[in-house]
Amino acid sequence: MFLTCYLREGDHTVRGLARDLGVSKSVITRALDRLGEFKLVARRIDPDDARSVIVDRTSDGERLMVELGQIAKSVLL
Repeated sequence: MFLTCYLREGDHTVRGLARDLGVSKSVITRALDRLGEFKLVARRIDPDDARSVIVDRTSDGERLMVELGQIAKSVLL
């Protein structure tokens, strides 16, 4: 789910992530809880639909993605 949020452009919602990844919304919610503890994602209410939650990238998550990319490059070279 983390990679989906960071590698696919656009706003991600709990409902959309559940659909795209083929899991229940409760699975996404638990994963977001855990990723939020590490400050890798943040949640906000969708201004267009208060029933929907948008998953936002964070600066900590962006840094982790850069580090993962560097590790992948070093392993592949």
